[in-house]
Amino acid sequence: MEKKQMEMETRLSDFINNTSNNMNSTLAANVVSMVKAASDIKANASVTVQQLVNEVRILKDQLKVPTINFRARITTSSTEVSSGQDVVFPTVDANEGQGYASSTGKFTAFISGMYLFSVQYCVSGKQNGYLEIAHQGEPLQKSAHHDSANEYPCLTMLVSTPLSIGHQVGCGPHQRARCMYLHIDIRHFLAH
Repeated sequence: MEKKQMEMETRLSDFINNTSNNMNSTLAANVVSMVKAASDIKANASVTVQQLVNEVRILKDQLKVPTINFRARITTSSTEVSSGQDVVFPTVDANEGQGYASSTGKFTAFISGMYLFSVQYCVSGKQNGYLEIAHQGEPLQKSAHHDSANEYPCLTMLVSTPLSIGHQVGCGPHQRARCMYLHIDIRHFLAH
């Protein structure tokens, strides 16, 4: 009996040792696999984060809205403008974005967006003024001034409008005007 008990104890001890060795080997292999997996996850996460940072930078660059504005004016003492003719403001003080053409008097949008236009003009004494700001030839805002006194009134028009790429805005007399003279003072055409 004692021999059997010793034999059982030996078997049990061998079984426990074998099981313990198997468990230790399995655990060690799993720990190595988990450490490798954690290392891979960390490397992949770093790459993914860097890719996200790069994509955010690209999106931010695409979202930058360029500065677009111009200020142009007429410096002669008077300008005769006929119906169907755009007013050309040849003296350009600012033209960020190069949208205003001083040869034609037209502003051309190179990006789509909302634009604000302002025109100030003065009418020579005892003259009438009929100007409009037009987008693609269609009036956005009209002004009219009838002067029976010998004054030099100045008028301002202000209009905002959405523009698509390539669309043009200009200033000229509307249909009721045959011919008019604009007095010099502070006439300008602005866009922001």
